[in-house]
Amino acid sequence: MSAPLLILGASVRALASSALRAGFDPVAVDLFADDDLAASCPARRVDPAAYPADLPRIAAECPPGPWMYTGALENHPGVIDRIAADRPLWGVDGPTLRRVRDPIALADALRRARLPALDVALDPDGLPPDGTWLVKPIRSAAGAGIRPFLGSERGPTGSAYFQRFQPGKSGSALFVGENGSARLVGVTRQRIGRVGSPFGYLGSEGPIWPPVAMRAQLGRTGSTLAEAFGLRGLFGVDFVADGGIAWPTEVNPRYTASVEVIEYATGLALLREHARAFGAGVEGHGTCLDSDRRFACKVVVFADRDGTVPASHRWPRFDPTSPEPPPVADLPAPGSSFRAGQPVLTLLERAEDARDCRRRIARRLRGWREILAGWSTLDD
Repeated sequence: MSAPLLILGASVRALASSALRAGFDPVAVDLFADDDLAASCPARRVDPAAYPADLPRIAAECPPGPWMYTGALENHPGVIDRIAADRPLWGVDGPTLRRVRDPIALADALRRARLPALDVALDPDGLPPDGTWLVKPIRSAAGAGIRPFLGSERGPTGSAYFQRFQPGKSGSALFVGENGSARLVGVTRQRIGRVGSPFGYLGSEGPIWPPVAMRAQLGRTGSTLAEAFGLRGLFGVDFVADGGIAWPTEVNPRYTASVEVIEYATGLALLREHARAFGAGVEGHGTCLDSDRRFACKVVVFADRDGTVPASHRWPRFDPTSPEPPPVADLPAPGSSFRAGQPVLTLLERAEDARDCRRRIARRLRGWREILAGWSTLDD
């Protein structure tokens, strides 16, 4: 590819790796510039105090070419509009984000299509304070800030909304939208919930194979949202599965955490499909639902205690263009510190079947928790 692909967001390693596997030349800007990201492509770290306000200025200093964004930047459509005024955006624009991130508009679109939709409200008056409803930040990512409504959760007007709690298994459906429709390219199971963040994202695994009726419902859901809101390229729909029904909980209108899981399980380079939806002259890949059924797992490792990566530590190097997933990713630079509750790194695994994949990654997770405990500064 001739022009570099600028990638912006809070953490962009996964998207940069997908871009490399698809044959693009990424330039990465995020809050971490992790060791493995910096080793694979030009990477620049943004001061958290200047994020995301400084992104338009930084983007203007980068080589011309298309750009994409990753998780949490969809919470700042004004920033996206400013950058998109100066370079081609391979993603959902600001006006579309404002519409699809409106929980009332989203539920209405699903109901008009006679699809399952959870009850939502902007005001908690009259809601039972018994945990059967959730408080969800309007600006959120990775499940942060979601909690049961117990009667006292009232933030500033417009900062949160309320959604009926639906028990069941958490999943995420991945789509490619184009020309007012969408194609379901894979479904993953989500791991959620940890101390201090009951609905926080922990990882993904898949692809999973929902029953035929649920898969059809998910396909209709993706196409309905693509038509109603004009979604293009890769986007995800998180859902809770119960009783054969997939209840959508939110839309992630950009590259999602499950993309690399689907790619590593199937060998596909879905960023080529994404680029094609925005008029780039690249060949795409077909849906992964008919691909070989290998299984991939992804787990985010969180710190239990404050700590520091030893300055003498050297991370192994992995080829980001390889179809084999690196065993560890999102690697903090030697000498960098982390706080209790923060994500430190990501584990990836692939196997021929789900049970073996889960067993392997669970064993490695236990090992890394022991390593992080050894890097703890609690007793210093």
